[in-house]
Amino acid sequence: MKDGFCYLLGKPVGTARISSNNVNAGVQLKAPTDPELAPGSSTCTTVIDCPTNDKCRYLTNSKSFIAECNYDYYGGDIALKSTDTMTKCVDECAIFPGCVAVTWVDSNCYLKNNNTKIVYNNDVDSVVLEV
Repeated sequence: MKDGFCYLLGKPVGTARISSNNVNAGVQLKAPTDPELAPGSSTCTTVIDCPTNDKCRYLTNSKSFIAECNYDYYGGDIALKSTDTMTKCVDECAIFPGCVAVTWVDSNCYLKNNNTKIVYNNDVDSVVLEV
């Protein structure tokens, strides 16, 4: 390791973008972060606030939901609502037939069925029905 980078050495593969034939790739090492919380290990009281409440459990209308900050439940849209908070978005899902997840971005509340694909996206937040 040199200067925070781990260099993989070996036989050149493809066309190198550096002047040395001894380096094929460099990966910057990231400082360890806090361990990821287990889903539902904390409870959202009255507001879901990402990223502060990531993985929290939110109860509404006798249903339990888990916050998934920075994830998009892509596809499976069954309705679009306009809500001023993600919490209100989840409240809409709890009373909408077939809704099992929401993705919330810029006051747009996308109610989802189970035909979704989970995709990392740091511009959106989602909440999913706990099973």
